[in-house]
Amino acid sequence: MAIMSLKLTVFTQTISRDSLKCFTYSEAKTIIIDLKKGVICDSISQIQGLQIVNFKEIITNKDEEIFIKNSQISDKEKNIKALNLKLKVYKKVSKFGIPTALIGGFFLGIYLNK
Repeated sequence: MAIMSLKLTVFTQTISRDSLKCFTYSEAKTIIIDLKKGVICDSISQIQGLQIVNFKEIITNKDEEIFIKNSQISDKEKNIKALNLKLKVYKKVSKFGIPTALIGGFFLGIYLNK
């Protein structure tokens, strides 16, 4: 019962003038500045936390982009190799094919004239 009455007296007591702490204007101003800094620091840390999350998402997206670009590069390199091979074949055909066709046409013309 004593504990119960102690608990009730704590909640039902009125504030006495002796328990109030009075601050001077400069102390109150310093406390308010410190409170504002706490809010600012807290919001800065929250913003930094969000930035870290955003940067991780950006890095993940960039890694995917790099993978896609690398696969596109390898496909383009395969196409370039195929085109280079065709170009070499066309060079050989034009280098040897045209003179051979002219000579063959000349001999065919002589053969047909007989």
